[in-house]
Amino acid sequence: MTRRHTRLLIEDQPGERRMVLVDSGSGAVLDLAVDMTGRGPRLPSVGDFYRGRVTRIERRLDAAFVDIDVETAAFLPLSRGPAGLSEGDRLLVKVIRAPMATKGARVTTKLSENERALLEGSGAADEHPGLLRPGADPLRMMLDRNPAEIVVDGLWLYQDLQHRLRNGGLDAATRIDAHRGEIPLLRAEGLDEEIEERLAGETRLPSGGRLLFEPCETLTAVDVDSAEHRGEGGHGTAARAVNLEAAAVLARETRLRGLCGRIVVDFLALGRTSDRQVLHNTLKEAFKADPEPVRVFAMRPSGLVEITRRRRRPPLHEILMQPVGSLGRGWEKHPAALAFDALRASREAHAAQPGRRLALEVKSAIERALVEGEAAEARAALEARWGWALKLEGPPAAGGPFSVRAL
Repeated sequence: MTRRHTRLLIEDQPGERRMVLVDSGSGAVLDLAVDMTGRGPRLPSVGDFYRGRVTRIERRLDAAFVDIDVETAAFLPLSRGPAGLSEGDRLLVKVIRAPMATKGARVTTKLSENERALLEGSGAADEHPGLLRPGADPLRMMLDRNPAEIVVDGLWLYQDLQHRLRNGGLDAATRIDAHRGEIPLLRAEGLDEEIEERLAGETRLPSGGRLLFEPCETLTAVDVDSAEHRGEGGHGTAARAVNLEAAAVLARETRLRGLCGRIVVDFLALGRTSDRQVLHNTLKEAFKADPEPVRVFAMRPSGLVEITRRRRRPPLHEILMQPVGSLGRGWEKHPAALAFDALRASREAHAAQPGRRLALEVKSAIERALVEGEAAEARAALEARWGWALKLEGPPAAGGPFSVRAL
């Protein structure tokens, strides 16, 4: 099989890593991920191994709750645990579904011989609950896509990947380049908006329709809206055309947004059973390229389609945003994410006026993230590279979360 030529672009700074996988021929974005290691404690991910202790058996749920030394206990179906399980039992468990909202990670004790051998010498005999061995982090998952070329904006990670390449940790044919220049890599490549667009609640369809995304606590609701659809024919023909177009876009947006768990899509209603079957087949085909397991259920006469996708990592909106409003139904960008945005804007301003020192006007929550929070180490690293300190002021005179000006 011929290796597909793809480029993996990585912006790396302390506390935040942004990655975009691009098809080199078409320029199409195939996948993206953001890893904010500084935002809160590490959450369990699919493939992680933990030492655990059973804290409660719930017969009505046919499950046990297991302390793995994270905020919310893990959920162990009794069918995935040893027979005769009791409270206080100590177990080795593997995460098979990442936590979501108030639900803990789902785990299993059914490990292969290879997995058990892998854990030997990893502290498996220790009685205290905790992480034994991490599974694949977002970077590892991107590298597993076997990109032909990797471009890195960040000296430490560039050196680390070069080390992996020399020692057989990457395909020997992989090319690794360091990004040169002050303008951040994704902005320099014209890809910085790809992440921002996946945080918006709306995606336009080529013909004028749109998809509306509303993440909720237990599922993600998606509405297919014909809006200004420019099609021909009667209502049934137009609805079929919009739905089929939406199916392809939905599969791509689901992957790029990292949506997972239950996804309920309200398509335009189709009166004919044959049209509903065509849509079902089109959806299944569109999701075949997804690296995660996806199930697409049959369309109901009302237009509703339920889709399930394995939760291997949190979706993009949970990483970069936070719920707002009295019911927590809205979303806004987290101050830590805005702090990293402000540092990228400072790099661009420095590139435009390399001889000038800069003032960064920020709101108080962003300033805290820059001074003592998630982005403090990244700010300090940037100042060390420049040889002078950013002057932090606030709030921004022009409104908005932050602004940069030359002194």
